[in-house]
Amino acid sequence: MDRLALSINILLVDPNKDDRALCAERLSADWPAVTIFEAETGAAALAICQSEAIDCILLELHLPDMSGLQVLNRLIPRAYHP
Repeated sequence: MDRLALSINILLVDPNKDDRALCAERLSADWPAVTIFEAETGAAALAICQSEAIDCILLELHLPDMSGLQVLNRLIPRAYHP
């Protein structure tokens, strides 16, 4: 499968606007069919994940409202926890 034809939804979660912009620019250059969603906080990221079909998340560990690990913990269904 040609990777340029692959459509993918990526969520960038980082409080730094410049870092998100740089990452989005580079991803868009490699994958013209990519859709980039951006979030500055963990709460915003969780809201986007509930409303959109996200295929991949690039997640900063240090967010203003919670850690990136807390975001991941909330995204993983409780059924998978021991």
